[in-house]
Amino acid sequence: MLICICIASEDHDERVYLIKNVVKKLPYCNYVLLKRIIEHFVIVTDFEATNHMYATNLAIVFGPTLLQPTPGPASFATTMSNLGHHQNIVKYLILNYHYLFDVECDETEKDEEDAKATATTVESPTTPSLKE
Repeated sequence: MLICICIASEDHDERVYLIKNVVKKLPYCNYVLLKRIIEHFVIVTDFEATNHMYATNLAIVFGPTLLQPTPGPASFATTMSNLGHHQNIVKYLILNYHYLFDVECDETEKDEEDAKATATTVESPTTPSLKE
């Protein structure tokens, strides 16, 4: 598995560079979908103080799903043996989102502001009294 070779690199910068090369080789639709999913995870981690969903926790939950091998007789054993690699890769995707997907910080900040605006509750105007 090519992605496991990327994560095996000892040098952090080389590891992120290798992951970026693999991500760029994805078919366009898969690339856009992965980018959107990881973008959502980045927004979730912006609220990690409240929701306790740190990059590591998200990687534990979603790593095996996002990096599932093709179905086959040995796929379960392969998945179990690569769990740690899957978690590390998803964590690197989240923590290095801006570099891996060539996203400017301004774009993400706008999306985060939109998410925060949606998360806050808006008070409804009071209804007039019927006793008048």
